[in-house]
Amino acid sequence: MEIRMEENEGKEKKQKKMQPKRWLAGFLGIFLAGLAGCMALVIWVDPFFQYHKPLAWFPYLVDNQVNQNPGLAKHMDYDGILIGSSMTASFNTDWFEELMGMKTQKLSYNGSYPKDLSNIMQLVFDAKGDQVKAVYMAVDQSTFSADPEETKFPVTDYLYDDNVFNDVPYLLNKDVLLDYILRPLADRKDASDWAELYKPWWTDEYYNKANVLMYYEAVEEKQEEEALAADYFKDAVEENLQKNILPYIEAHPETEFYIFLSPLQYSVLERCNAGKGAGGGHWQTGIYDGTIVEL
Repeated sequence: MEIRMEENEGKEKKQKKMQPKRWLAGFLGIFLAGLAGCMALVIWVDPFFQYHKPLAWFPYLVDNQVNQNPGLAKHMDYDGILIGSSMTASFNTDWFEELMGMKTQKLSYNGSYPKDLSNIMQLVFDAKGDQVKAVYMAVDQSTFSADPEETKFPVTDYLYDDNVFNDVPYLLNKDVLLDYILRPLADRKDASDWAELYKPWWTDEYYNKANVLMYYEAVEEKQEEEALAADYFKDAVEENLQKNILPYIEAHPETEFYIFLSPLQYSVLERCNAGKGAGGGHWQTGIYDGTIVEL
């Protein structure tokens, strides 16, 4: 009888010792299952399009050019791409299909430098090769003298490569889960229009001559400064062309490259010197909605 009592006491002590380990194992199991569930959800919805095309039913929010453009370049279906700065953000890609028969993917970067254009073209041609029939490239002349290795914003390296093993910061990202999966599901009105990705917030209601003039203040006259030499930026521009643009044009003769100066698509007022002419004076011009008019 005494032996049995001692055995029972021994078992109870062992159970008490094992209990914390069981709690810990249970907690770790739940924790790991939660992480696995979050990763599976991100992979399934894939709001940055790293693994597959968008799900037809999901209301995707596409507003992060640096982090979402790489996936769009890799997995969307398109014949051509539109690249450039925010000057291209208001373009409707349906126009390209309607007028030129070209299914076009917008891959704009606000304030893009030539290196940004190079990075996204590298992804596009790596993913699609000679399937890319056209590249529509808007050029902002003020940015083509930038450092040829500089990007406008820091690049998220793990989204620009093909290494799935370094994607943990994407798969276990609070902002991705809350802002790009749960929030769009809770409020579908924020879903992006695929033809107008990255379109600025302004509308025709605000984007007009009357609204511009409401906030216009005349600039003070300034003394004329010594003009820069005509070839002041030539070396920097040529280096950018040689390193970031021309290699893609030369490597892909099957692709048509349409390079154009960006239209002015935001409201701004300037004071312009019309030079010496019949009037011989200064004109004030308003530049709005892509049009220059005399005020």
